[in-house]
Amino acid sequence: MPKLPPRAAYPTLARSSWAYPRNRPWAEALRCLNCAVCSECRQCVVACQPKAIRHDMRDEVVDIEIGTVVVATGFDPFNACQKPEFATAATPTSSRPPVRAAGFGLGADSRQDQINGKVPKRSSLSTVSAHRDKQLGVEYCSRICCMYTAKQAHLAHDKVPGSNITVFYMDVRAFGKGFEEFYDRVRAEGITYRRGNPSEIYRAASS
Repeated sequence: MPKLPPRAAYPTLARSSWAYPRNRPWAEALRCLNCAVCSECRQCVVACQPKAIRHDMRDEVVDIEIGTVVVATGFDPFNACQKPEFATAATPTSSRPPVRAAGFGLGADSRQDQINGKVPKRSSLSTVSAHRDKQLGVEYCSRICCMYTAKQAHLAHDKVPGSNITVFYMDVRAFGKGFEEFYDRVRAEGITYRRGNPSEIYRAASS
């Protein structure tokens, strides 16, 4: 660690020691990783406080009993243009990015929308765009949309207090710990939950 002799630091009250430069630890880590073959220096054992590194371990086959196998296959975003009732408004210019904790946009006013630069006063979110729809080949409920929508509505309300936010739904799946309480909290903030599937979404002439 770089140091300054006390006699040299005293007249100016300068710091007598500094932390390592930011690139120094990275260089040391890369040097270790690029070694290719472990040199058995055992410094990793000394540095690991939980004592989780064991150099004496050997390959072994372990049989365990489980109750459930979770296959995480990922997901694909739904293109609302596949539904004729949404195709008129579901264009690239009308799609809104998710609301972040920092706000809608990236400019000086975080309340401004990323696309049109305006502060949204009225917003609507729908959890029923493509669930349980045999025509689209989606006959199941993802169980994620309800709480993700509630979070988005909460963030939008937090950034633009007093804005009119409506969530369209058929039923709410608040399945996790504390999710039901969060759902109640969002409604208590003044966000309207309206049961129903929007029959059509179209672009107004003034927009």
